[in-house]
Amino acid sequence: MQACLTLFRTPLMRVAGVLWLLAGTLYLTCETIAAAGFPGYSYAHHYISDLGVPYDGLIHGRALHSSRAWVMNFGGFILDGAFYGLATVAATWAVCRSGWSRAGAVFMAVGLIHAIGTILVGSVPNGPREVALGLAPIHLIGAAMAIIGGNAALIAAASFSRRCGAPAWYRAVCVGLGLFGFISLALLEVGRLTGGAILPDGLLERGAVYPITVWEIMTGMAILIARRNSTIRSV
Repeated sequence: MQACLTLFRTPLMRVAGVLWLLAGTLYLTCETIAAAGFPGYSYAHHYISDLGVPYDGLIHGRALHSSRAWVMNFGGFILDGAFYGLATVAATWAVCRSGWSRAGAVFMAVGLIHAIGTILVGSVPNGPREVALGLAPIHLIGAAMAIIGGNAALIAAASFSRRCGAPAWYRAVCVGLGLFGFISLALLEVGRLTGGAILPDGLLERGAVYPITVWEIMTGMAILIARRNSTIRSV
């Protein structure tokens, strides 16, 4: 346990906690701001990336009118992905610099896949102009990397965090969030293929994305609280 407390006092782990907390809160804030500038936006029926299309248009029957697309693209996607990636590297290095493990390598790999994918989503919107220019696959690949990599990172975090002395409840929540995200993604894809979605696409997509955001905020707060408690105990 003492090794765990020492770990949470390290500057790299504190940086990781702050960055993950910033990433999660920044994403939610930017999504809220962008949605408020999108007339008729529906969290149930519109996709998240619709908020990043900076012009009026129509795609797959959804009307696009995101007057604050730059907020979502830069803050909600690009900065979120950058903060997440930096936090992943910082935390992995803080834990593994005395000896790398398979759990640490897997966690960092899938975490960076998520980060890069999120940045791609913000860099290339998914609107009719991008479809016409043949750029849509970049956005779709980025979205797949962000969602699959992000939920895989949650499950990998359960094994990785054991080395930090994380409690069993935290590891169980990590796995639960990741599985919820993957199940939501599977239902979304099945609905697309069969045309018989159980729930609206927007809800299912958010079911695949929000577990990652919840984990960012939960983990950032857990690291900072653990660090504060370890400091108090050491006084």
